[in-house]
Amino acid sequence: MDLSKAKTWSLVNAKAHLSEIVDRALAGKPQIISRRGDPPIVVIAQQAIAETDDTSILDLLQSCPAAFEIPCRSDRKREALDL
Repeated sequence: MDLSKAKTWSLVNAKAHLSEIVDRALAGKPQIISRRGDPPIVVIAQQAIAETDDTSILDLLQSCPAAFEIPCRSDRKREALDL
């Protein structure tokens, strides 16, 4: 997955297009939702996480075009990513 090509939605638009966001995420296309002043979130299918090792998913999330910090230590990656 490449987040540099992910579609970014404002929270208002995301609310109006939630089904489309879910469909895109399930099709393997991560979606980014931003709210003014808050760090963005990334919507990805659980299957995509299950098929990716912890290091790769953290690298993926950190490559998000909107800079944000992932609040977990290296030794707690699995716990932080458990759904």
